[in-house]
Amino acid sequence: MTAETPIWMPVYVADYLADTGHLSTVEHGAYWLLLLHYWRNGDVLPDDPAALCRITKLTREEWERHSDTLRALFQPKGGKLVHKRVEKELAEAFERMSARSHSARTAANVRWEK
Repeated sequence: MTAETPIWMPVYVADYLADTGHLSTVEHGAYWLLLLHYWRNGDVLPDDPAALCRITKLTREEWERHSDTLRALFQPKGGKLVHKRVEKELAEAFERMSARSHSARTAANVRWEK
């Protein structure tokens, strides 16, 4: 994404718990770090074990132990990991930001023309 990433990320607790009830405590932490990195960067995750270890703060051995479970929450696509819900929420957030920016520009133009 080219615009600045929205500051807040919506969290739907019921949906999260429904999708992650099978995760261990370590997997929950790693998954949250992946989601937060995804959101903050406004882009898909690299499908690269070394990068994913850095993002999740897991050692290579820990990543290998949990990677199948964590990767199942994403969809591989062209060397990246995509998360449908994050993509949907990011698109909506960027749309809201764009609409607000347009409204602010329009209001400012009206003020300047007076």
